Amino acid sequence: MQMIRLVFLFLIFSVSLGAQVPFSKDYTLSESNTPSKINAIVQDDIGNIWLGTDIGLYTFNGQVFTKVADSINKAVTALATKQNRIVAGYSNGKVAEIINYQASELHIRNAKPSSSITSICLDASGMMFLCTEDEGIFLVLNNVGQNLNSSRGLPDNFVYKVSVLADKRILLGSDNGIADIDWANNKTAISSYTTAQGLPDNIVRVTKPIPNTAMYWLGTQEKGLALYNKDNKKIWVPEMDCKWTWGQVNDIISISAHHNIVITESGYVINIDLKDSLHIIAKANFFPNKKLQKLLLDKAGNLWVATDQGLTLMSCEYISYFKLDAPYSLRKVTSIACDKTNTLWFAQNDELYSILLNEPEKSLKHIYKAEATITSLYVDKENRLWVGTFGKGLWYRTSNGAITRAIGPEILKNESILNINGTGNSLWLAGLNGLEELSYPTALDKQIKPIKHYSKNSGIGTDYVYELYPDREGNIWMATDGAGICKFDGKDYYHWDFFSKLKNEVAYTVTEDLYGDIWLGTKDLYRLHNGNWENMRASEMPADLDVNISAVIANSSGQVVSVYQRSMEEWYPKSHSFRHFNRKLGLGIDSTPLVLNCVTKDTSGNVYVPFENGIVIFNKQDSLYDIRPSIDITNSSVYLKNISDQRHTFPYNENDISFHFKGINFTNPEPLNYRYMLKGYKERWINTNDESVTFPRLPPGEYSFIVQASLNNDFTNANEDTYSFVIATPFWRKIWFIASAIILLILLAYMIIRTREKRLKNMSKLQEERMVFEYEHLKSQVNPHFLFNSLNTLTNLIEENKDTAVEYTVNLADLYRNMLAYRDMDLILLAEEWEILNDYFYIQKCRFGDALNLVADIPEKLMHSKKIIPLALQLLVENAIKHNIVSNSQPLTISVSADDNEIRVRNPIQAKMSKEKSEGIGLKNISNRYKLLTNKRIKFGVEGNEFIVILPLL
Repeated sequence: MQMIRLVFLFLIFSVSLGAQVPFSKDYTLSESNTPSKINAIVQDDIGNIWLGTDIGLYTFNGQVFTKVADSINKAVTALATKQNRIVAGYSNGKVAEIINYQASELHIRNAKPSSSITSICLDASGMMFLCTEDEGIFLVLNNVGQNLNSSRGLPDNFVYKVSVLADKRILLGSDNGIADIDWANNKTAISSYTTAQGLPDNIVRVTKPIPNTAMYWLGTQEKGLALYNKDNKKIWVPEMDCKWTWGQVNDIISISAHHNIVITESGYVINIDLKDSLHIIAKANFFPNKKLQKLLLDKAGNLWVATDQGLTLMSCEYISYFKLDAPYSLRKVTSIACDKTNTLWFAQNDELYSILLNEPEKSLKHIYKAEATITSLYVDKENRLWVGTFGKGLWYRTSNGAITRAIGPEILKNESILNINGTGNSLWLAGLNGLEELSYPTALDKQIKPIKHYSKNSGIGTDYVYELYPDREGNIWMATDGAGICKFDGKDYYHWDFFSKLKNEVAYTVTEDLYGDIWLGTKDLYRLHNGNWENMRASEMPADLDVNISAVIANSSGQVVSVYQRSMEEWYPKSHSFRHFNRKLGLGIDSTPLVLNCVTKDTSGNVYVPFENGIVIFNKQDSLYDIRPSIDITNSSVYLKNISDQRHTFPYNENDISFHFKGINFTNPEPLNYRYMLKGYKERWINTNDESVTFPRLPPGEYSFIVQASLNNDFTNANEDTYSFVIATPFWRKIWFIASAIILLILLAYMIIRTREKRLKNMSKLQEERMVFEYEHLKSQVNPHFLFNSLNTLTNLIEENKDTAVEYTVNLADLYRNMLAYRDMDLILLAEEWEILNDYFYIQKCRFGDALNLVADIPEKLMHSKKIIPLALQLLVENAIKHNIVSNSQPLTISVSADDNEIRVRNPIQAKMSKEKSEGIGLKNISNRYKLLTNKRIKFGVEGNEFIVILPLL
């Protein structure tokens, strides 16, 4: 059984309690901790904080300050951001726009400032208002400037601040009051206001709108605050609960219509509660040795103050504290409660104290010394304080302020009471012997009567209950030692197998949040949401994670506070994340109560937790702050070469892409967790702690790189950044190219087939023609007439000249041999054809003698470089002899001449009286054979008295 750790207190005296103050943490821009004056501060849409300083422009992501590349190299005196646009103003009057973390000067045409920029305002239309120290105000649209100064009706040329009232209407503060300027339709109307019209001070340094109202704050140099109504153009100074003594107003933030924060040059941070338009309550905190310049409330609810020393984080929007001096001791605190008058009650062992939270000057007041250690405090519906003790039963505070013992059952006298709570008509006590339901005392009957006793035998499962909690539906929840969590609805008890399977039978604390979910503290933190228990810390991964939970409680704005041995956490439902408060955060929170359930909340829903230096206050929050870290893809590169954010298409060979990203975290001190996915490649999340990733040799396609950041490993509803890009398909893989290639291949195959078929057909026809020619030619050469003439000539030669006869025989043999050798060839060299012709002509010459002559004019170079179809010349000479008279009285002379392109055969026409029979193969055969081999055609015909045949040389 878990034992409550209690220690004893010696003597307690009344001590003064300081005002409620925020936790704070100082940052310097350089590692050397050199102070740097910050003149301006803004947060962009991504979440980066931008700082304009005397030493340049910086960004801050919660961990690292990074100096921004800036060619102007002057003090940055003003910053503004709107709709992803960031603009900086400088001490020399220049203006720069920040793109991709680089400041590029804006070249303003027409009218432009030359004196220091005091502030910048951007409106939704793109208009930029530049306030200056000596030249009034500049209105800049599309880089074209227009100047308004005292010569055009401004009250003064030193302008501090501009606020946009409505479309083409602005409010500015200057060294000589304020001006309401309507610049519509190019007709500028200026209404000026000074102390004569109700201003408390003519030097107005700040103009800021109050959300959801027509009113604007006016912050002055010496006389504090005033209000301006844009609708009726009235000025008034609201009444304050104290005199303004805090000096020059430098900035104002209106968090809601009532909640405002003001900083002053003298080092004061002032909470302004605007009760109505006529009254304000101010609560000031002093930060010595600092001049507070500008304010920023970031998206996570952190208040950042730009000072002359650097940057200061203040936690006043979500957590603050009361400092308690000795003899306060955290080790002695045993219980705490708050009543309906906002009196805070807390016990240190057997001593009871109170603090009046509503009083401006709070004090710690000793109320009562109990007979035993006080173990539990509870305030009922009648605002009575009930005091449970260890071994001395139950006590309560009467209407006259006295602490008296409760009169009733015997068990109330000596019971050790672990926890007290109540429902409409019943008081519930948890002790060492089970649970007691009792009646409340009345004015007539001060007796407390027992209603029912509950124990392990009743259905709880144990007699040891650490905490009772009645939910909004009337159920009683019991955190027990031995039976885990138990719910009692008035009739039945409910237990969950979920915890039995985990062998987790000890529950320490239980509460209900704003949304009706039940939270349970065991060795882990669980939430009952939509009927299912879920472990809320399963994704928390720090190695030194504190797991000894002592309390869980919900405030009235949706946050849930859990208290551990050395740290605290606050759950933000919108962000689905915890804000951690521990030593790493650097706010001085590293201690918590030593006992269970030592927490409470006031009538506004603020949660109070004791810690080492006093009491921590988890504030009810006026805004739904988002504590999720932001993520920004800061840079992308191809083969380590940076690329523009505007580039989203890459050729197929630029496919080695790297992404660099950074988390922006102003919530927890632990390193962030990241995960990324490249949609279109491998669509699965990859967890990492690195801030860069490379994808080598990506195939062509459409991709989206998505990266998320988380405070833990739970990426539910995490912020993400995306970069979409395309790697182009190489042209040879594109559809048009593939289709064209296929069509081309089909056409090529078709052409090859057609050409082959044509070639085969031509070869077949050529072969046929050749065979016909050879057959007919051989037949003509071996016909009886040719043989008779040849043999007759041979006989005559043998009788006349045996040597000539031998030569004749050789030529005749060569003729037939060459005819057989070349008959299968499509083309032969001209020299080879000429050899055949010479053999044939020799035979005919021997027959006809001088009656037949051959005249040749053929360049020698053509003999071995040009080709002709075989037997063509022999056939033409043969036809000439066959169809013409060859006699001594009419000799026949055949001429053969050639050039590079053709060969010509000509003979005079000496027609025979009776023509020899012809087979009709001559010129027609030669023509057909040429057609099959080439596009060149033969030519033949009569010219004068000659028959001419022209054959192409190939």
